[in-house]
Amino acid sequence: MTDLEREALCYAVTIVEDADEGFIPRMPAFPRIYTNGDMPAEALANAYDALALTLEWCYERGLPTPATVPISEAGLADFEAAAEKLAAVKTTSYRMSADEFRQGAAVWAALLTADGGAHVEPPVVSGEQARATEAKLAHAGDDAERLFILCREPSGVPIVERAHHRARLLEKMGFEAAAAVMRQRAISLAAV
Repeated sequence: MTDLEREALCYAVTIVEDADEGFIPRMPAFPRIYTNGDMPAEALANAYDALALTLEWCYERGLPTPATVPISEAGLADFEAAAEKLAAVKTTSYRMSADEFRQGAAVWAALLTADGGAHVEPPVVSGEQARATEAKLAHAGDDAERLFILCREPSGVPIVERAHHRARLLEKMGFEAAAAVMRQRAISLAAV
């Protein structure tokens, strides 16, 4: 995960349900950003992707960015805490559950690996570090956590195989479009 992607996680996002457009993320710090998703988690993933691109655009031009809401990016547990913090805000819009928030974060992390190239892919390692990641995967509570681990933790699994695993998890979670992107990434990696 790049510094810009980590910074994007520090901005508050509220998901609003719309009859025509699905779920629309609202970002008070960046009211002109527009994206949506068929599911709340997809909308959240799209929002953070758009935020990272917007931050990059601002920094390239030397423009100031709005102040952030301090949310840690250390791990998936922090996304749950962030979801609870956002749920406490009084609003009439759709409120994502902690599970939906975690799914969105995991899908976003997966799409970053598909789009970001080798610099966002965790390294292939061996020995103790690889065994530690395998243990985390074995004890993961759900598919969102497994996906997040495959996107963030170094492991002994080759990058092409990781892309295939991510695609299967995305499909199992109901994110067919994201799974298609990940399968395309696996195919392009296999061709190299």
